[in-house]
Amino acid sequence: MSVHKSKGLQARVVFLLNVVEGLYGFPCERENPDIFEPATKGRKKDREEEERRLFYVAVTRAKEKLIIYTQKGSESNFLEEIQNHVIVENLQN
Repeated sequence: MSVHKSKGLQARVVFLLNVVEGLYGFPCERENPDIFEPATKGRKKDREEEERRLFYVAVTRAKEKLIIYTQKGSESNFLEEIQNHVIVENLQN
């Protein structure tokens, strides 16, 4: 389910995938004027704020447990904002 579709819903456990910097990460660095232009007037800061809002929508869908997957060295800057509220576990290959 996408973050957009999860608004207003909750689940016992939520998995948030691809929370990394980059083209398809969170925040998404892919330009998509069809989505962002009407709401943000094209300003990069506004696009990042919209991504931050979506991130918090996703984080708050969990009733009991939130599991966030990221990649070491490519972590989303949004994770820094919640670092005092999470437990980090490294998965090994």
